[in-house]
Amino acid sequence: MTILCWLDRISASDRPLVGEKAFIASELHQGGYPIIGGFAIFNRIFAEFLETINNADSFLTDFPQSSLYLDVDNAKALQLVAKESRRAILQAQIPPLWLEELAAAVAQLSMDTLVWRFSLPANLARRTLGLFSAPISGIKADNLENALKQAWAELFNAKSLFYWRKMGIGLEKIQLSLLVQPLLPANCAGNVLINDDNWKIQAVWGLGHSLVNGEVAPDTYIIDRSGQLRSRQLGNKSRAYYLNSDSNLLAPQLLAPSLQESYCLDNFALDRLCQLVQSLLTEKPTLTSIEWLMMLDGQIYILNCHSQEITATTCHYPLRGLGASPGLASGVAKVISNFDSPEANFQDCILVTTNLPPKKLPHLRQIRAMITEQGGLTSHGAILARELAIPAVVGVKNATEIIRSGEIILVDGTRGIISLASQEQISLPSAPPRETDGTAIATRLMVNLSQTESIAGIQELPIDGIGLLRSEWMILELLSQRNLEEWLTPEHQEALIERLSDLIAQFALSIQPKPLFYRSFDAQHSTKDSRGTHGYILDPTLFDLELQALRRVQTTSATNINLLLPFVRGVEEFIFCRQRVQSALLTQVPSFQLGIMVEVPGVIFQLGDYVQAGVQLIAIGTNDLTQLLLGSDREHFSEYFNARHPAVRAALKQIITQAKVLQIPCSVCGMAIVQYPEIIDDLIAWGVTSLSVDTEAVLATREAIVRAERRFLLENSR
Repeated sequence: MTILCWLDRISASDRPLVGEKAFIASELHQGGYPIIGGFAIFNRIFAEFLETINNADSFLTDFPQSSLYLDVDNAKALQLVAKESRRAILQAQIPPLWLEELAAAVAQLSMDTLVWRFSLPANLARRTLGLFSAPISGIKADNLENALKQAWAELFNAKSLFYWRKMGIGLEKIQLSLLVQPLLPANCAGNVLINDDNWKIQAVWGLGHSLVNGEVAPDTYIIDRSGQLRSRQLGNKSRAYYLNSDSNLLAPQLLAPSLQESYCLDNFALDRLCQLVQSLLTEKPTLTSIEWLMMLDGQIYILNCHSQEITATTCHYPLRGLGASPGLASGVAKVISNFDSPEANFQDCILVTTNLPPKKLPHLRQIRAMITEQGGLTSHGAILARELAIPAVVGVKNATEIIRSGEIILVDGTRGIISLASQEQISLPSAPPRETDGTAIATRLMVNLSQTESIAGIQELPIDGIGLLRSEWMILELLSQRNLEEWLTPEHQEALIERLSDLIAQFALSIQPKPLFYRSFDAQHSTKDSRGTHGYILDPTLFDLELQALRRVQTTSATNINLLLPFVRGVEEFIFCRQRVQSALLTQVPSFQLGIMVEVPGVIFQLGDYVQAGVQLIAIGTNDLTQLLLGSDREHFSEYFNARHPAVRAALKQIITQAKVLQIPCSVCGMAIVQYPEIIDDLIAWGVTSLSVDTEAVLATREAIVRAERRFLLENSR
């Protein structure tokens, strides 16, 4: 009795025995598409192997005739069953005849390294994101036996046990096949995401593990449906996985700057990949993604394809929008159209709404993920979601009509995709922490914050301080307790000062002696005339209370705080604020600095006047500056009206070079440097002194700074 079937011999009748991944690979292989040769191990072999485990002390003694009996909500019991079940599999003996057939098949592959991928039935294949790790092995007899048992044992890891039980599916019902193929020494690899109007190609150097693990930002190519390149963006690819020629195992390598700064696919390779994609879509129009790798000689292989099953309940999925906050989250959808309803409970749901009102931003910490029909990467909800590490997808057309409350959905905030899921509360795998190369940088790198929950997450980050502490979002939390008019009444002012100073102190103490730059309250959602410092002139009450809170921090907790004034439109507004700052005695601390946000274009033409009036530093808010320069809505910056526009770049250059001449520090904060990291080269060349980004972008931005500074030094030395 054979235990396996070669890809070029699998027939339609074998589909239930080999699983969906192996069947699709076989179908494409037999259709002449470039698929790496290999074979599938039948799922009945796994079931027969488990029946050989007759150790009375093993949890698997009566498996697979009956399911495991365990309480997956009991963490200790779950870990014990997982550990002992895997141990029983790894200690069991594979029948010699199986190993002989396996060794003979591997010998025909004529390769030294194998990868053992999982192939499940179609109804389960789409539900196993991140559950299993695919073993990699050599081809010696003991290598093959160990890899086979390790692959089978993956079904019994704690995450898998938890998942299937919550799904209501007994492990004894899972038909586990394996697809065994050579692991080729790829030059580059990646995927193709098939959208309604374009293809998004992602590429990394080496094998695709760095992309799957989230350790790098890939090169991205946007291709229209006719196969024409519309745009491309260089990724942050600091490391890659290659085959180790000695051990035949994967080895991560730090890449040379020349490779980091090079695109993986040149025009010729990109054309060949697009031709292959077009051919595949002609034959399989329901494809949603394709995984591929390319050899040094340019040969492209297809690793896997995914299709969307079209049924009555899934015909509208997957939904696509703009990935505004990275990460994966699954849970129960809650569609909310009326936020004032007493039933508007956000706890532990995936929030689906048209847009998130500013007064509801503090409620983001209660949810698993957010989906909105409106908004963009620079919307306040998206910014706060990134800070709180909550996956978010914005700009999802008709989301509130398509998604129904109670549906269990999966939100991919990295790719901007929403799909149906069948799990309730599963801990999805997170990417391992990224490492920095330790290179010192001259440009200060700081972080934007507003929530105390974010403090713990910055302790291990390579930052030089908090470049932007957004006061209005802290104050929004206080406004959920009583409205602003009540807080400003004499009987509540002291409580407001106390609460605000306590919040600020937590941030300041967490990074002391590194600096903290507090941006005072900006009434962004009031009338336009009351925004920023002009609002302080109309009514200075809240501003004065903020100054008292800052002074209290100075005198009782930390002296590393500085002040940034928001949305300044005139020198006289700054002078008004400077006088109140002096009256509050904040300038008594020698290290204290008073600066302004450069968001209004008029500041560009009067910067010298501002410095003469006492401005000690500036921070450029790219979101508002871009909006006001181009007359564009910051919630929906388009492909043409964004920070890469020539007018915005000219404005940034003028501001930064002026600041350098005037000898004051100049920081840039906002999404522009994260969305378009290529502009970091120019910012550093012009003389920017610091960059401030959201927490999730710190490591990628640091890598971009390292490359930009190296390039700048190299060009100057030449």
